[in-house]
Amino acid sequence: MAGLSCGAMTSSAEYRDMDVNNDGRVSLADAICILNYLNGQFEPTDLDKFDIDNNGVVSPMDAYIIQLRDLGLV
Repeated sequence: MAGLSCGAMTSSAEYRDMDVNNDGRVSLADAICILNYLNGQFEPTDLDKFDIDNNGVVSPMDAYIIQLRDLGLV
């Protein structure tokens, strides 16, 4: 992700609820869920919830943000 600055992602409060698979916790499983959607493996009932960065587009960046959170970087 060229040009991405982790410093710009200072607070998870800027992002939507990251529990996209509704299992009660935020984990890499949520990122995988987004990537599975992007690969055409299923159609979620609430696609809006997959747009973690709230930019109107579900992209690999949404999964990346969850991974950063899982590592404690956001």
